[in-house]
Amino acid sequence: MSKEVTENVEGIETRERARETSHSRDILLALEDRVVTLEESVRDIKERIDDVDDRLNDGLQSMQEQLKVYVLDNVEKLTGRDDAIEAMMTTLKEEIAELKGELPVYKVALGNRGLAIVTPKPSVDVPKPKELKGIRSARYVDNFLWGSNTFVPKASQMMPLRSIDVRRDETEIRTWESFNVSSKHIFIQSMPRMRLGQGCVDLHNKAL
Repeated sequence: MSKEVTENVEGIETRERARETSHSRDILLALEDRVVTLEESVRDIKERIDDVDDRLNDGLQSMQEQLKVYVLDNVEKLTGRDDAIEAMMTTLKEEIAELKGELPVYKVALGNRGLAIVTPKPSVDVPKPKELKGIRSARYVDNFLWGSNTFVPKASQMMPLRSIDVRRDETEIRTWESFNVSSKHIFIQSMPRMRLGQGCVDLHNKAL
């Protein structure tokens, strides 16, 4: 009887050990499956991280190139502006130097009671007497004296004076152009008288 009980007990223990071993094996298999799944997940995450890194690197490189182009473009523009500013400053310095050179002239003019318009003196031909050789006729002297008496009053009327003070026929002469016109008008008015006088001199010379 005791032998049978002992065999039954041993059989039960053997079955329990086998059951425990099988259960442990199942747990190990389940753990191995989970480990494999985790490894695959980690591999996927690494691939995604690598993809993100590649995109970030490409984006950073593109941004660096765009920033480089932008900086170079702005540097060229600033360089061009600097050249333009330097040219402008050079021109201004030249103008300032020129104005400084003219400043003493203006000061002298202001010291002489204001600026006066400087008009060029008209070139006039003054009649010159002919040389007298020996006992020449006195008509050459008469011709010269008559020409001088006729020319000098007209020339004195045509001499340029200060434009702010001079008046011709109740008209103030403000510019060289107006003075020139007025002088021509006076000269034209005196032409008939001068021609008449010259005719008289010619008749007088022929009579001699």
